[in-house]
Amino acid sequence: MNNFRLLFCVLFVFTFSCKKDKALKQFNLFYDSQNVDAPLREPGNHYFGVLFNNNTLSEYTGQSIKEIAFYTKDTPDQTTLRIYRTSDDLLLTDQLLYSENVDVKSESWNYISLSESDFIDIDNSSQIFISIRTAQTTSQSVMGCDGGPITSGANLYSTDNVNYYSFIDLEPGVNVNWNIRAFVD
Repeated sequence: MNNFRLLFCVLFVFTFSCKKDKALKQFNLFYDSQNVDAPLREPGNHYFGVLFNNNTLSEYTGQSIKEIAFYTKDTPDQTTLRIYRTSDDLLLTDQLLYSENVDVKSESWNYISLSESDFIDIDNSSQIFISIRTAQTTSQSVMGCDGGPITSGANLYSTDNVNYYSFIDLEPGVNVNWNIRAFVD
């Protein structure tokens, strides 16, 4: 009987530790590390983004983005995943490639699989910008982040989807990268 309990405990720990690490093992395009927290944001629209530049994307040329993962702490009223192609660091929302309102779970990684017709092809002539829009009617801590240090392009933030800033410029001392990842194959 004791051997059965030990086996059950080992399988239980193994099962839940594997689920927790899925995003770290499967998703190969990301700047962040393990989720640590989520910054508190006032009611309104919030846009959290990561920009993958030409240098970062060069090893994936000829492949496609097939799935996106992001971590949410609280559940906002509405969440939208948007993926853009851009050639300009100042005009991040240049060419919209994909947009979908998605349901998210709190305190969880959320996985959005793109249908084959929506796969995002990667070439070496442009950058990919992934944005998560949250709409909330109360103050919430929604978008997950790691504990830093900051990686360029990994913590972009906006309230209007036009003017994006590094989050640390708006919140000095908050040295984080958003938990937003892509699976490329």
